[in-house]
Amino acid sequence: MRLIEEYKVRADSNGYADSGEVGYVRRHRSRLNLALRAVVAARRALVKFREERRIKDAVLHKIAAELDLEEFRLHLLLGP
Repeated sequence: MRLIEEYKVRADSNGYADSGEVGYVRRHRSRLNLALRAVVAARRALVKFREERRIKDAVLHKIAAELDLEEFRLHLLLGP
């Protein structure tokens, strides 16, 4: 479901970009940048939890892999 919503937003963004609606595209990019900062913060918290022995290595690796994928996805959406 999340993927479908993301593609709807991307399609809308492209439509607004074509129509000259710059504000919408800026807001969309701002949301993506905010999500990227949230991933970075989550990764820091994850490492801190591991250092404090609140989570095991296996949990760290599983969640870190999910964060890696999300970070990659966000960078793709933001583009060059």
